[in-house]
Amino acid sequence: MSISTSFAISTLCEMLRTKTEINLSLNHPSERKSKTIIWPWRIEDISINYRDGNSPDEISTLTSHNIHFIILTKSNLTFEALSQLDDIRKAIIDNPVMNVDGKSVQVNLTTLTVDELTSVFLAAGSPLTVCVSAVLRAV
Repeated sequence: MSISTSFAISTLCEMLRTKTEINLSLNHPSERKSKTIIWPWRIEDISINYRDGNSPDEISTLTSHNIHFIILTKSNLTFEALSQLDDIRKAIIDNPVMNVDGKSVQVNLTTLTVDELTSVFLAAGSPLTVCVSAVLRAV
């Protein structure tokens, strides 16, 4: 079950705006025009093979993708910025499933290693900073 990347991110932004009253925008870290941004940094294609109950000898494949993203604030480390990231993190924990175009989409917090985080920020040409890391996936 594939989901629309743009519609999934848009739905996520709207949910987070509603739950936190923080104005998020889709952007790249080097072009932070708004105060808090969501940056999809990786789209991972996945395929799941399964046996259909009606034809146990036939293997079907379900294809979809995971959307990995980080959320960061434009400001440097301030209490306000940390509070906003904490509010966003809580909203994701409290709302783990969203309806995206009639499909259930799960949003889960993830942990990036220091190496992964450094690589992502270096590739973006942006200084390393505190962020929230998560993934969207169809369920």
